[in-house]
Amino acid sequence: MVLTQKVTSLAFSIRDGLDQKKEDDKSKTLTQIQKRYVVSDIPDELEFCSYIFQFQSMLAGPLVFYRDFIDFIKINDSNVPSPFSVVATKLGYSIFFAILFIKVGPHFDCNIVRGKISV
Repeated sequence: MVLTQKVTSLAFSIRDGLDQKKEDDKSKTLTQIQKRYVVSDIPDELEFCSYIFQFQSMLAGPLVFYRDFIDFIKINDSNVPSPFSVVATKLGYSIFFAILFIKVGPHFDCNIVRGKISV
């Protein structure tokens, strides 16, 4: 339900943005709310998917308008640290434990753990 509301509100915001770009159509005036949430450019695939499938409101809401979502992302984008060191550390641990499992694993018999063979 929330996904439908997000797609519909985004579609109306894009339509309002297209109407606002037309200078020859003076008969259509936007309300203050429409002007606030107008989307002038069509979002690319990454922006669209990140808006539609955002974790905080994907299943139960609340509905967050696309303009508020993008403004929040752009404001907080400059404060995001580089994840390289965290990813490199976790990758190093993964490789270490994979090698440990490959080297040490064959020396243990699974039947001993299950209790089928008495030592």
